[in-house]
Amino acid sequence: MRQNQFLQKDKKKVIAEHRAAMACISRSEHYLTLGDFKAAERFAIDYLKSVHELMKLEQRKWSNDRLMEVVKELSNKGVLIEVIPVRRETIG
Repeated sequence: MRQNQFLQKDKKKVIAEHRAAMACISRSEHYLTLGDFKAAERFAIDYLKSVHELMKLEQRKWSNDRLMEVVKELSNKGVLIEVIPVRRETIG
């Protein structure tokens, strides 16, 4: 993984998901070697879940970086920008 691939605030989650992915792929390989294909498949699926979570965290970093670029561009053009925290509420 690259140094600036994820947001700093996601560091603990990234490390946990990376470790989980590595453990799952190792277990999947182990069970595949033993011929337990169901267990191998189960760990392979869990591996993919961790990889997808890492991809989401990477996308979050990319989106944040892009937002900061837009803010900088607008600021350079003289547009007054104020960051307003958005409170997200769940529906239902």
